[in-house]
Amino acid sequence: MKLRIGIVVLLSALVSAVAGVAPAQAEDLSVTITSPANGSTGPSDISVTGTSNADPSAYRLVLVVNGEDRYGTLEADGTWEMMFQQFGYGWNTLCAQIRNLDLTVTYASYCSAYRVLPSDLELLITSPNDGATVSPTVTIEGYVTYESTIKVFVDGSGPTVLQGVSGSFVYDGGYIADGTYTTVFEATDIYGRTATASVTFTVDATAPPTPTVTSPSPKRVITTQEFTVTGTGEPLTHVEIRSASGEVTGTTDVAANGTWTYTFTAHELAPYYTARRTSYTFAVAGYDDVGNYSPARSYTYTLKIA
Repeated sequence: MKLRIGIVVLLSALVSAVAGVAPAQAEDLSVTITSPANGSTGPSDISVTGTSNADPSAYRLVLVVNGEDRYGTLEADGTWEMMFQQFGYGWNTLCAQIRNLDLTVTYASYCSAYRVLPSDLELLITSPNDGATVSPTVTIEGYVTYESTIKVFVDGSGPTVLQGVSGSFVYDGGYIADGTYTTVFEATDIYGRTATASVTFTVDATAPPTPTVTSPSPKRVITTQEFTVTGTGEPLTHVEIRSASGEVTGTTDVAANGTWTYTFTAHELAPYYTARRTSYTFAVAGYDDVGNYSPARSYTYTLKIA
């Protein structure tokens, strides 16, 4: 009878082994991940280490990363290390498992989370420059290094929300009225990190007054092959010289004292070298650095150039 019982027990063990059922000691198997720590953040390329009481000759170590099996080796001293493991940006799920040699049965498992972040989030305003004077058609251009939601505040009001911004972006705030504006951009990327940038500029929608010609008098007959006109205008703006047909023939700057000069060259006047009295009409218009133009004013001179 005892012999029969022994044979039955032996046959039962053999059947269990063939079927892949864990031997009794498998119930006590354990595995841990010691590095990286659960919930930690670090670089994308690291070594993963841990411990296990599994017999290296009877079991396999599997590291499951985001559902993908990666295979390692158990050490006799109860430790394991998988070197040079690469992880994607964001949260990664790591599960260390002890399996049978056929990898069909898992006896122990330990899971943790590890986050990889790219380089710091950067938010830049590329145009206009801080302190610039701009026209009402101004748009603000910027750059954000990673996909973000950007909140825009103009003089503390807002926000206007820009969704899914990545790389270069343009904000059209509709800055219509003259004045100085401070615009603040607050970006939050898909990893929860934030960055802030701001720009202050002045909107100028007012054109300078039309420049005037003060010399020479239009009553004077011009007899030289070149002649210079002088005038006044808004300081630090510009004067555009136009032909009678409206074509731009030259420009000059208004000095800080409000005066300007322009010389009509021999090249411009050559068609009038007839030795007869001829009318010569030109117009002047003022404009500023942001492109606001004044109405033009025409002047007519009498030329008698041989």
